[in-house]
Amino acid sequence: MEIFLLIGLFLGIVMGLTGAGGGILSVPLIVSFTQLSIIEAAPIGLMTVLSASTVSAILGLKQGHVRYRAAILMSIFGIIFSALGLWVVHQTSNHILSTIFSIILLWSAFNTLRSKGDLNHKGTMKCDQNQNTKRFIWTKKCSLFMILTGSLTGFLSGMLGVGGGFIIVPALRKLSSLTHQSIIATSLTTISIVSFFIVLTNSLTLQNINWNIALPSLVSSIAGIIIAKSIHKKLNADILNKIFAFLLIAVALLLISRSY
Repeated sequence: MEIFLLIGLFLGIVMGLTGAGGGILSVPLIVSFTQLSIIEAAPIGLMTVLSASTVSAILGLKQGHVRYRAAILMSIFGIIFSALGLWVVHQTSNHILSTIFSIILLWSAFNTLRSKGDLNHKGTMKCDQNQNTKRFIWTKKCSLFMILTGSLTGFLSGMLGVGGGFIIVPALRKLSSLTHQSIIATSLTTISIVSFFIVLTNSLTLQNINWNIALPSLVSSIAGIIIAKSIHKKLNADILNKIFAFLLIAVALLLISRSY
């Protein structure tokens, strides 16, 4: 039980600091420390992600950081495509799922290292903002990119049990001039909504969930989020990104070794 308390605490801290990392690491860590397959670990991982992201989203809403229209739009299409992901996972072997997961982990590590810790890096803007209200100016191009981001997030969340922040955070950096706080808050709000739908779907389909693993991870992840919110301003972003990237690589290699 202690190991799952530590896993949940760690995931909560990473999610609170990055808005992305906890979700992508939850399932590989659970698989690595148990005999569960990815399809069995996915709902447990998502429950941990759901608890941590919901707490963080509430804090972000109170502080006014959440761009809720963007979060709602991404969530709607995330929910739609999560159903496709849930169907695909039941048609795919654990070996193939592990390979796909490892590739995603390595891609995320590469993307994290490439960012060089620049949390406010901006690419080609697709979504301009009103300078007075800071709200998005909703053009067709902006809406399309939000829809695509939400759709991919939902599909991978349904298939692999990832939170999807590793997709949303880089996308919002490139698509907008949002602050780092708004990017994290909007990402975690979207993750919370989509994860809730997937967890609810798993519950309604009577999928067996190992509560001895789920509950400790769920509770401690909330503590992790609270800790992260109190220390995130004190940490060097460049060092944090490098540590996170190498952790992704290590977990990917561990997952590959377990699947062969």
